[in-house]
Amino acid sequence: MIEKVNPEFDEDSIVRRGVKADFYYTMDESRGFIRDRQAEQYVNNILSHIKKASGFNIEGKAYLIPSRAINARAHADGNIYINYGALVQLENEASFVAIVAHEYAHLLLGHHYSDRYLAYQKRLFKIKNRIMSLKYSIERSLRDKQTTSQEYSLKRDALFQLIFLTEGFINPTWQRSQELEADMLAYDLMQRAGYSTGGFSEFFNILEKSEHDLEAERKAELESLIENSSLTDKFKIASTEMVRSLSRLFSEDHPPADVREDSLRSYKLASLKYFQRLGIRASKLRGESAQWRALKKRRTTQRIYDAIENAKLARLALASGNAGDAGKYSAKARKASWWRSVVAISSAF
Repeated sequence: MIEKVNPEFDEDSIVRRGVKADFYYTMDESRGFIRDRQAEQYVNNILSHIKKASGFNIEGKAYLIPSRAINARAHADGNIYINYGALVQLENEASFVAIVAHEYAHLLLGHHYSDRYLAYQKRLFKIKNRIMSLKYSIERSLRDKQTTSQEYSLKRDALFQLIFLTEGFINPTWQRSQELEADMLAYDLMQRAGYSTGGFSEFFNILEKSEHDLEAERKAELESLIENSSLTDKFKIASTEMVRSLSRLFSEDHPPADVREDSLRSYKLASLKYFQRLGIRASKLRGESAQWRALKKRRTTQRIYDAIENAKLARLALASGNAGDAGKYSAKARKASWWRSVVAISSAF
């Protein structure tokens, strides 16, 4: 598949902001990035090997997002955003490399420019612009000293719902066929770069579980937030149904792990026969790197991981009006992490 790749980019497309603009946009949307120099260097080193194997050096870097879930996403401008949880939860390096290769494959295949994705993005931008406009309006009114306690409560509830919606559910999704294509190209990239492709099985299974757990958790968080709000019963019911619909939509767009494994297994067999026919030998495999082992062993990795969880618990407590617990979790988050390492922890509120 790699021989057929010829990435083309539409500079004027609505999905492109520019590499730097995309960096700052995502930093704001994700509550900052994890500033862990050792981990950042490691991830970008992997990305450079994958880029070299592809023969195309698409502009952009890899960044670490403050989330414990195993997930990643590539943006049209070339930046790849990987959740910190992938470093902690994945057992072997090959599985982590599979994530990086998979996201870079989306860029090489031009999936951001498909008709379905562009149509989705047009709707998304309209919704996000309206939500963000309302969010800033609410934030300004919350600072107004003339606001009554009842008005403050209503506006606070509306603000937290907007924040959760913009951060969680309104995100781009790929078609199932695009996910399978990215898997196949990622396999080629890893093989050409000398990485073991045996990590795909763990990657598929743990990613499916992580996505399921993440959506269930976010759905429960939103429903709890709506239930504990001071909104009317009618609006509560409508909001809850919207959350459930969005959750169903997300699950329908992601192929199950067994489907992805079967698809890749068939592709592996076809590729093996193809390379044998051409007399092409596989690249010498890299062993598990010392950098990966060092990241897995060091205490800082776990401290940052714990801090991300405590920051999330603090936000939930604050959203429920429990300032006492919010303060406790916030203090734990700051204590568990180095201020130089975690941008998002201190600015989570």
